[in-house]
Amino acid sequence: MTKKMKNAAKKRAEGRAKVPHRYRDSIKRFFFSPTGMLKILRLGIIIGALACFIHVQAHESFIAITVLETCIVIFFILTYMIALHHLLTCLHWPLLDLINSIITAVFLFIVAILAMQEKNRRKLFYTGGCLCLAAAIVCLFDAFVVTKRMRTAVKSFLQIKVDRKGSLARNWHPHGGRGGGTRREPPRGRWWAWRIMG
Repeated sequence: MTKKMKNAAKKRAEGRAKVPHRYRDSIKRFFFSPTGMLKILRLGIIIGALACFIHVQAHESFIAITVLETCIVIFFILTYMIALHHLLTCLHWPLLDLINSIITAVFLFIVAILAMQEKNRRKLFYTGGCLCLAAAIVCLFDAFVVTKRMRTAVKSFLQIKVDRKGSLARNWHPHGGRGGGTRREPPRGRWWAWRIMG
């Protein structure tokens, strides 16, 4: 067995260890997480916009975009609810979620701008546009939460601690391991490691 295969097996085992033994626990964990709440809110708003567009018989592109976004949000909700993101380690799920949130926000902003131009003629169409705008804002909040989670993961990987005030605690040294409270002089060849520490 090669080293690459051993690392892949170890990563899969670590992912399986994060999966709760009962689905009820993973569902509860998802629904009470910030990402879960934002995704459920986003799903509700997009379904409301879809209902408005269907009722006023809007152009097919408005309905198609909202149906597509509804399906994508349902896919992510199901993935996080059954903890599939811990088992499929070949994908970087936070990055995929971040890209999805940004692209969804762009599409929904465009739909909102186009739909809100019909304010005086069709009120329900305008309401659907307002709901798309609200869903786009929720997408941006979701992207912010995912970005913060990714930054925390990178800091824990680099063994950099953050104190409560938000500044980086200087207890990591590139010479290997952690040091005391004193700060050493930076080595000449590793300026990037000291730059990360602030």
